[in-house]
Amino acid sequence: MNRAILLNTPELPCPGTHYFHTVKFLSSFAMHGYTAIEARSMQDFVSLSPDAGDIVYISNHGFSTESSRIGAFEAMHAISRLDCVFILWFFHDVISTREMPCLKRWILTGEHFRREPVTSPHRKFWEIQKSLSNYVPLTFAASFEPQEVGRFERQENFSSSFVGHPYQVEWCSRLQIEHNALIKYTPPFISEQERLGVYLSSVVALGFHSENNAKNSVIVERVFEGLALGNVVVSDNPACEEATDGIVKFVNSYESLSEEISRFWLNKPFRALKQKAGVEWCKEHGTYASVSRSFIEKARSI
Repeated sequence: MNRAILLNTPELPCPGTHYFHTVKFLSSFAMHGYTAIEARSMQDFVSLSPDAGDIVYISNHGFSTESSRIGAFEAMHAISRLDCVFILWFFHDVISTREMPCLKRWILTGEHFRREPVTSPHRKFWEIQKSLSNYVPLTFAASFEPQEVGRFERQENFSSSFVGHPYQVEWCSRLQIEHNALIKYTPPFISEQERLGVYLSSVVALGFHSENNAKNSVIVERVFEGLALGNVVVSDNPACEEATDGIVKFVNSYESLSEEISRFWLNKPFRALKQKAGVEWCKEHGTYASVSRSFIEKARSI
């Protein structure tokens, strides 16, 4: 059986919240017949004897400082002769350096910029990506299996909800007062059951983004999670509406947000149509199963 291997070693680490995202992504390879494995040392990785059918994920975090780059490049040289396919997360500034070994088969990846990004250095990354045939964007998605999407028990006691880092704080505060919204900022982090329960207890999931992600047209997981869990999703990121064929509603003011929440809360038939459309779209396009499929297809072609 082919394997999707996360290389998470002192030399080539995959730290913090990026680790949790990567685990979700690589776990989805199991839906395509792969076994997901994590190697926490180079010795463990070598003992797996990776072959041509395996996919190995490496993050760029080992190259973040001058002192760490030496060990990271040494580790890359040690595995450069392997026939497996390497997925290289944000190696844009690394692949062109003279220290980088020549890998047999590799895929460059990074956040999915739906349009040309506004901020630097993301514009530079965009230009590099456009010049490569073996670039595949790592689109954020929902971590459920497609057959699970839309099959969750819902309560809908709140008009709307948000869970995550504090974005659009002023809007959220007003929604709590004026629209009975459930707002859970993290950290402090909560259990996965409680986190998902926030979505399931409300009609509208608020797909708010950091300013940079909105500017760079990067759509985060909470948008796709909301669709998968059966919410109507409203977002402050204009890329969401286009990416989901108009299913996610974009708002750029509190007044328009308030109006949309009222409409979905009061008009149950309209709400149900929007929820059904979101679920159907998400089954096909919004889970990590569809994201990993694109990597597998590219890996087989190189």
